[in-house]
Amino acid sequence: MLDTSAGLIQYGKLVLASGAQPIRLAIEGDAADQVLSVNNIEDYAVFRDRLAMARAGQAARVTILGAGLIGCEFADDLAGAGHAVTVIDPNALPLSALAAPALSHGLQAALEKRGVVLHLGTTAAAINCAPHGLQVTLANGAALETDIVLSAIGLRADLSLARAAGLATARGIVVDRAGQTSVADIYALGDCAEYRIDDHRSATLPYIAPLMTAARAIARTLLGDSTAIDLKAAPVIVKTPSYPMALVPPPLEAAGTGQWLSTTENSRTICRYYDAQSVMRGFGVSPQEAAIRQSLLDELGRSPGHAEQQSAA
Repeated sequence: MLDTSAGLIQYGKLVLASGAQPIRLAIEGDAADQVLSVNNIEDYAVFRDRLAMARAGQAARVTILGAGLIGCEFADDLAGAGHAVTVIDPNALPLSALAAPALSHGLQAALEKRGVVLHLGTTAAAINCAPHGLQVTLANGAALETDIVLSAIGLRADLSLARAAGLATARGIVVDRAGQTSVADIYALGDCAEYRIDDHRSATLPYIAPLMTAARAIARTLLGDSTAIDLKAAPVIVKTPSYPMALVPPPLEAAGTGQWLSTTENSRTICRYYDAQSVMRGFGVSPQEAAIRQSLLDELGRSPGHAEQQSAA
């Protein structure tokens, strides 16, 4: 039985798709509560209204906290629309958690050419009201004025309902290979779920490809055809028009144990990650297109020599 604000609802099988919530930073200042985030259509409507109101129809000054996937996509789009964009991130390069250094450098150069100002290697320490907007004080002592502060530092799975129901949770709602939680006939899907990668690993996967794969498998299971979620490697498409990329980051157990090798092929930067056994475990490419993505996916799990032999054949 499901207890809702509209009363009790009986169910035979239940799918939780509670999503994720923005991570909130502890920031000082009398305007810290004015930091926006965009996690749904209502949030986006508020953000669009603030953009329109910020400077009486003129281009707004927008400061983005976080140079990850969402932060960089917002920065590129807003700068392209004529707004004055600043990005703040504690890492030395944008998109450093996903991309090879060569691609991060390429993205940084493209964003700067677009007019984006990056403050890297620091964080926002305080946000205060100013005569003509907001003042952001950085941990390194610098300060800047802005109209809007947008947080894009990441999401955390919404586990409140799952925990209240007594389901097993870790970083997400723990599910088996069929997407079922620790309670029979209750499934979890999307950003709230922690999927089984193999017998030893599980992970939250806040990307479209694994969500669609899981949704199709769970739908078949609910219809009586028990189906395992087959999570194959799928590139993360970075929607930054100034520097479009496709990325397959190396798995956590391989990250830091190998090295990135970067090449330039036909004006395209291709980065391959090889683990300590010289097996390709991840890649990144810019500019990207379907054919090159598939070619690189075919190389995963191979050594450089094996890849060359396959190509020659």
